[in-house]
Amino acid sequence: MTKKEDLVEDKENREAVEEQMLGEEEVKEEIEEEIEEEIEEVIEEEKEKIFTPEEQIAELEEQLTEINDKRLRKAAEFDNYRKRMQKDLSETRFFSKSMVIEDFLQVYDHFQMAMEHSNKTDDIKILLEGMNLILSEFTRTFESLGLKKMETIGEKFDPNLHEAVEREASSEVDEDFIIREWKSGYKLVDRLLRPASVVVSSGKEKNNEEEK
Repeated sequence: MTKKEDLVEDKENREAVEEQMLGEEEVKEEIEEEIEEEIEEVIEEEKEKIFTPEEQIAELEEQLTEINDKRLRKAAEFDNYRKRMQKDLSETRFFSKSMVIEDFLQVYDHFQMAMEHSNKTDDIKILLEGMNLILSEFTRTFESLGLKKMETIGEKFDPNLHEAVEREASSEVDEDFIIREWKSGYKLVDRLLRPASVVVSSGKEKNNEEEK
């Protein structure tokens, strides 16, 4: 290749590079113009959102009114809920009391009859029969309500169920076992209602020689 041909080729290459660079500049300018246009559109949109002080105050007052209305509605809803719950609770208490009282009315009727008969007779046997009838009615009513009497005599003392009122030496009952009961203990279903008051064995009595 001659020197002239080399110069021609170099010129053509430079022209191609310049054309490419010009094309890239045009694309860059077009992109920048599009970005500027988008920015201007955003600015115009934001300008439309800008309120005057009076408009801002009006907007805030409107929002405050809306918030206050919501608060009043919520307060009214809560008040209605509270009243409804009070009514339901009152009705529940009434039905609970009425069920218990209804169960005990029959016991009360038997007690009244026993008192009337006691004024008409001196027969102790008849009076005892009446008292046993009342006791059985009490037991039946308690059981229907889920009340159970705890058996304690001969059982091992349990501080969770029993209340020791006294410790007593015993040659027949092992230490820490219950000798007798002063006051019965009861469970309502599976929960302790009242602990039993009991006398607990302290074991065999030690004489003076054993102590020495």
